[in-house]
Amino acid sequence: MSINPTLPPMQFVDERGQLRGLNVDLGNEIAQRLCLAPEYVRIDFQAMVPGLQAGRWDVINTGIFWTEERSRIMYLVNYGSQAVSVLTPRGNPQNIREIADLAHAAGALMMVDGAQSVPHMPVDFAALACDFFAFTGHKMLGPTGVGVLVQRLAVKPGEGESVLGEVRWHPVEQDTDPVAVHGVHEEPEVVR
Repeated sequence: MSINPTLPPMQFVDERGQLRGLNVDLGNEIAQRLCLAPEYVRIDFQAMVPGLQAGRWDVINTGIFWTEERSRIMYLVNYGSQAVSVLTPRGNPQNIREIADLAHAAGALMMVDGAQSVPHMPVDFAALACDFFAFTGHKMLGPTGVGVLVQRLAVKPGEGESVLGEVRWHPVEQDTDPVAVHGVHEEPEVVR
């Protein structure tokens, strides 16, 4: 099985150098039920699908998004379509609808790391309840070191200021919610 042990608690390497996590436990259990000894190959994600196609391993045991193209190459089990869940008291007295509601109720701002989703699906920032949305260029076959941080203007404390420090603003209008895009550059434009 190929595995990229960089996503605790799903798959990671502990302080003794041993593979641990939910996906490791799941892979071990499947191997045991098939009367096989589990054998893991630690490898970067980009090499997993080509390695499977070349027969270097039989299973990719890591989180992987389902795409039409991947479904033509390999059999995918979409068992983790809801990876994050919240339990509330009966009747949901605080009206918690999503993770952002918990952050905002505590007075915190919420950031979503969209690096994995942006290359694979449309993202409507105005429909998200987050205050910040970030993604990197290299996940979309762009150059390394280029990224985007989108901040909802409602969280901007004052003109020319941001919770990130003083920045140069690049305003972008979306359908219903104005946003500011930070640093569509190799160097962020943070002015201190």
